[in-house]
Amino acid sequence: MYGRHNDSWPGTSWSMIDYELLPKASFYYAKKFYHPLLLSLEHEPEQPLNVWVVNDRIEAYEGKVRLSVYDVAGTELYTKLFDASVPSNGAVQLGSVPEAEALGGRAAEEVVVKLTAEGFEAPENMYYLRDPKDLRMPAATLEVEADEAGQTVTIAVAGSLARLVKIDLPLGNIRFSDNFFDLLPGERRIVKISDPEGKPVSFAGLKVSALNVR
Repeated sequence: MYGRHNDSWPGTSWSMIDYELLPKASFYYAKKFYHPLLLSLEHEPEQPLNVWVVNDRIEAYEGKVRLSVYDVAGTELYTKLFDASVPSNGAVQLGSVPEAEALGGRAAEEVVVKLTAEGFEAPENMYYLRDPKDLRMPAATLEVEADEAGQTVTIAVAGSLARLVKIDLPLGNIRFSDNFFDLLPGERRIVKISDPEGKPVSFAGLKVSALNVR
């Protein structure tokens, strides 16, 4: 249930879609946390990392879920594969990992946890083990390739994890296939930009930014 889906006038609010009919960051995260198959991490500081799958479909699923821990430079520090037998319309805890084991001596403020499904389709999820204000993220560098003819923007990152990558155009009522996402060094994301009426979208004034990109 949404408290406020969209804005009726320009302003700062907790809605998911602004007055210009542009989805805000919460819209893209809602696509994940309302997905019928959710990979979830239950965790409190200095406590075990508990891995869950929540299934809102009537079908049951069999596969595996991988938990991977990376530092902000993109180096994999730890990985563990869990067997996943996911019941119909239910939730199941697959297992847990002690925080110290997952960190391997690294500071919790300097890592990110990624959950990915194998054998069934579910969106990958990234988690941080400490509050946003405590995370240590060096400056990242974005590499952006804009293809106006193909109506796509390809983004890669170097140096450090890029937090909340944002694609922006000075237009209202356009659609981004993804936005406000995190990228590890070496990863690439292709974002499709479209107009709901099928008209070509001008890339004039295109900007791509992130919280830790200067």
